[in-house]
Amino acid sequence: MKLAVIGLGAMGYQMCSWLNNDFTVTGYDIATEKMEMAAKDGITTASSAQEAVKDTDIVLVAVRNSAQLNDLLYGEGGIASAMRAGSCLLLTSTIGIEAVENVAAQLKTDGIGLIDAPVSGGPARAGKGDLLVVVGAVEKDYNFAKPVLDAMASTLVWVGKTPGKGQAMKTVNQLLCGVHIAAAGEALALAGQLELDQEVV
Repeated sequence: MKLAVIGLGAMGYQMCSWLNNDFTVTGYDIATEKMEMAAKDGITTASSAQEAVKDTDIVLVAVRNSAQLNDLLYGEGGIASAMRAGSCLLLTSTIGIEAVENVAAQLKTDGIGLIDAPVSGGPARAGKGDLLVVVGAVEKDYNFAKPVLDAMASTLVWVGKTPGKGQAMKTVNQLLCGVHIAAAGEALALAGQLELDQEVV
């Protein structure tokens, strides 16, 4: 299976490096230093995003927001026109439910599947295939990408059969994270009021 990884930031680079152990991977980033680092680490690189995705089965994308994703797909030099029909975009970013649903509908007209797979766990775990990955995708696309998803994740959950459901589950996850961070802060404040050593607590 041939993969392209677009976006070699903190998470993307680690995922790319890990997947390069088991798959034929081409990496691309607009930052020259990221490309140089990838080449030094034995990752095949491309001169453009379009070149990176040519003849690939799955394009893993790690971007910051929906504007970056839309520009990557449909802006100048966009990759949607260079991806082959029957391939899939594996989106690991958290960009929102509506944004993913809209992109999925656009890609469908080009015969390209969208696997909505936001990740949690941080760069260190990404570099060991130890991520939590929640997926929203039609069954055909999910099964097609499952070898890659299995390689990325220590916990993989298919939460819904349409793109956008991964984003929905990530929203639930982020709510829980926020609640627990706030609760931990209140608990430490209480510990201080009770004259406990907060570092020990």
